[in-house]
Amino acid sequence: MEMNAQILIDHYKNPRCRGVIENPDFQQEVINRKCGDRLLITARCREDQLEEIRFEGSGCFYCLASASVACTNLTGLRLPSACQLAESVRTWLDDKGEMADPEQPELRALGEIKQYPMRIVCVDLAWKGITEMLDRSAGKNRG
Repeated sequence: MEMNAQILIDHYKNPRCRGVIENPDFQQEVINRKCGDRLLITARCREDQLEEIRFEGSGCFYCLASASVACTNLTGLRLPSACQLAESVRTWLDDKGEMADPEQPELRALGEIKQYPMRIVCVDLAWKGITEMLDRSAGKNRG
């Protein structure tokens, strides 16, 4: 448990992928109306690959640490793999499936939130926004 907390603290204090991509290929804003957490997620793709994904916004410790973990783990993935990972993290957080990548300590660390059910929505916000953004981009790529 202590190691998980340290991973999340590090992502909160030293966020990776923070900022906004100018002229992004995709973007999505998500808001948790219950607590006011707000994220803008922007992404740049090249040849069906998430070349860069960034977040900007304000929120609680769990929200911002999770956004950093999400962007770090999704950068460089092909779009289908990124969609699959984001969906599996959301399902796992909701206790409806297996852990997305049990070998990845950053993703495992997010499981700490399961002790605090009221905070799951905070951790899920970035993953929800990314899922919505990627779902929309898949629709664009098909049509």
